[in-house]
Amino acid sequence: MRTKSEIGKIGEDICCEFLKEKKYRILVRNHRVKHVGEIDVIARGQKGVLVFVEVKTLAGPVSMFIPEMHFNEEKRLRVRRLAQGFANRYPQYVNEKLGYRIDLVAIAIKDPLASIKNWHETCDIRQYENL
Repeated sequence: MRTKSEIGKIGEDICCEFLKEKKYRILVRNHRVKHVGEIDVIARGQKGVLVFVEVKTLAGPVSMFIPEMHFNEEKRLRVRRLAQGFANRYPQYVNEKLGYRIDLVAIAIKDPLASIKNWHETCDIRQYENL
């Protein structure tokens, strides 16, 4: 059985593959700010917008797949603060006309022991844009 942190890392890897297939360009992974938190993935969207992605991953029986419920209001506010801080510190990443947005990618892994290479068959993935 995999640990919670291993499942989280696998979820982030799967999220990056999912976003790449959607023509996103991954810029940064696991951007940490001391005493504030972490942004899982920072990417450039298809139309050039900067996208901060929070990844929530759960693994187990199908009936337990509700990763979205782990993105509560407190976490949403923390990600917003982190995104604003990143945009202020690195304005070169933000297109003035497009700005940035925050997305949630929820990943339900049906078989936590399956290979990441088979994520199309072993995962349900939902992306929520502009939270």
